[in-house]
Amino acid sequence: MKFYIKDLLIRTKIGDKEMKKQALATGGIVRNHNGEWIISYNRLLGSCSVFDAELWDILDGLGILIDGGYDHVRIQADSLEVAKVIQKSHRGDLT
Repeated sequence: MKFYIKDLLIRTKIGDKEMKKQALATGGIVRNHNGEWIISYNRLLGSCSVFDAELWDILDGLGILIDGGYDHVRIQADSLEVAKVIQKSHRGDLT
C-alpha cells in the first residue's frame, strides 16, 4: 500500500499474506517528496485476518498524517476488497 499526502509518501507492508488468520503486524515508512525518511511506525495486531490488518495499517498511517497536519490524502491499496470497503464507507453505504 502507498499513501500520498501532499509531499509525503508512506509505504506499508503487511506480514505474511499467505495465511488467512495468524498473528500479524503492520508498519510503514513516511517519506517526503524527495524520498527522505520522516518517520516509521508499526503495530502488532495479534490474531486477525489479512483484510483487517490492511485496514488497521491504513488507519494507523492516516492517524499519523492527520496528527501531523496533512489533510489531502490519496490511498493506493493492493487489495480490491479493502479499496471497495473504503469507497463504500466514504459514500456512507456499508451494507
